[in-house]
Amino acid sequence: MKVNQREISPRTATKLLAANSENNRHLRDAHVAVLARDMKNGNWVENGETIIISNTGRLLDGQHRLSAIVKSGVGQKMVVVSDVPDSYITTIDQGASRGLHDALMVSGFKNVTALASTYRLVSGYIKRGYASASNYSKRRTSTEAIEFCKKNPLLLDAVSYFRHKRNVDADKRASVVSDTVWATVRFLLEEQHFETLDTFYERVELGLEIKRGCPSSFLRNLCIDTAAAGPRPSSNVLLHRTATYWNEYVKDHRLRKQIDLSSAPKVVIFGARY
Repeated sequence: MKVNQREISPRTATKLLAANSENNRHLRDAHVAVLARDMKNGNWVENGETIIISNTGRLLDGQHRLSAIVKSGVGQKMVVVSDVPDSYITTIDQGASRGLHDALMVSGFKNVTALASTYRLVSGYIKRGYASASNYSKRRTSTEAIEFCKKNPLLLDAVSYFRHKRNVDADKRASVVSDTVWATVRFLLEEQHFETLDTFYERVELGLEIKRGCPSSFLRNLCIDTAAAGPRPSSNVLLHRTATYWNEYVKDHRLRKQIDLSSAPKVVIFGARY
């Protein structure tokens, strides 16, 4: 085998891709877009991952990175390993992939699983400008997540705040609405709404001081009934529900029945900074 580091231009990447192995993985366009975005924004780093070329000239590994070079139009330095036996392709990419929480942990953040989930919800809301029950499909890179968390320490505070409330206030009981959703709402809100959110939280999670027709009661009952019927809905669905009833609560509305959530697929959180 031969190992060398070289600059791979979009033109060279195109030539290497033309020799792609038929046994390689299916190209994931969304992943290519994520890598290309990092390359175009100058966030790509040469971390030692290799482009692998067989002894017959076929590309065995690196199609997503090379495709990203072509898509971004920006050349990158890569470590290239050549003269690898064709049969070795079955042994490539056998390690476990790293998730966003792994990247945050390596960068020194705490509560990384909750932080990663909250970041995804927050970034999806900011990009769209509203809460929606549908998934936000655009992937976020680890670099983007780390930079966002560094620039927004309030996100870490929001995650820690509700983890603490869960342990102290709720006696570690199962949540009605996930702490990830509560942390997302707290981060998005202007500070003057924090006290109101705390009261809303206590009414939804603990059932405290709920008055007849209060939106907090309807949200609490909806989430409890849904949980009893099957698996908990996705975080996007819970955020959409919480945002809908929060808007009614903060405006001091009284409800007669559950809100038809399908009638308002896009909900802007009242008091949000974004």
